[in-house]
Amino acid sequence: MVTAKTNEGLESTQSRDILSYMAPKIEETPKGWVTELGLYYPTDQKTEKHKWLGTAPELREWKGGREAHKPRDYGFELSNVLYEATIDLSLDDINRDKTGQIQPFIDGMVERYNNQWNKLATDLLNAAESTVCYDGEFWVDTDHPIPGTGSTKSNDITFAAETGTAPVVSEMVDAILANIETMFGFTDDQGAPINEDVNSFYVMIPTSLWSTTAKALGAELIGSGDSNIIKSGLEGFSITAIQNQRLTWSDKFMVFARGST
Repeated sequence: MVTAKTNEGLESTQSRDILSYMAPKIEETPKGWVTELGLYYPTDQKTEKHKWLGTAPELREWKGGREAHKPRDYGFELSNVLYEATIDLSLDDINRDKTGQIQPFIDGMVERYNNQWNKLATDLLNAAESTVCYDGEFWVDTDHPIPGTGSTKSNDITFAAETGTAPVVSEMVDAILANIETMFGFTDDQGAPINEDVNSFYVMIPTSLWSTTAKALGAELIGSGDSNIIKSGLEGFSITAIQNQRLTWSDKFMVFARGST
């Protein structure tokens, strides 16, 4: 056994001591935007069928007898996958570690584990325009069917920038507002508005759109000195940017309604 005295908190570099050091630092559930935008369900099965019910009916004037409502049910199957990461520390690295480099390296493994949720969720976002979801359409598509209504809705809109793929601040403001306006038009399987009580939104952006988005959400004046409505004119509304370095987009962003069903 080689004792790593310079690595405070790490008793030794034996496997059992490394695992014992890592265990309390590992988060059992996702944190941050992952759980804000999705639901976490623990599982012990190779494949899980996730099911959920449709929405409740709106009230109607009571005429005649009661009209019982049977909710629609939805679902999809999800298979669990194992992941691993193995550390190979040479004896020379351990013996020569005079400055406590082993512990930060192991801390990095813990960080990788905890950030795996962000990676998996972002993989879904990157594939949103090419991966079929529960309704048979791509997750981001122009013709999502609304059951019981005979209509479709689009969650894939475009907003042209004059300079191609690099919007200026005023264009970013308009693009964000156009997304939110579209979301206010979404209806559920009873034909009722989905987001009528929502006033808080996330804007997820690739790194390439960070500075423009930061100005669009924070600047008092934009363009030729025009007042920025996002900053000063949307009382009671909250729009927060999430900069996601893992996104592969350069000219796209996503808007999420927080607390929406």
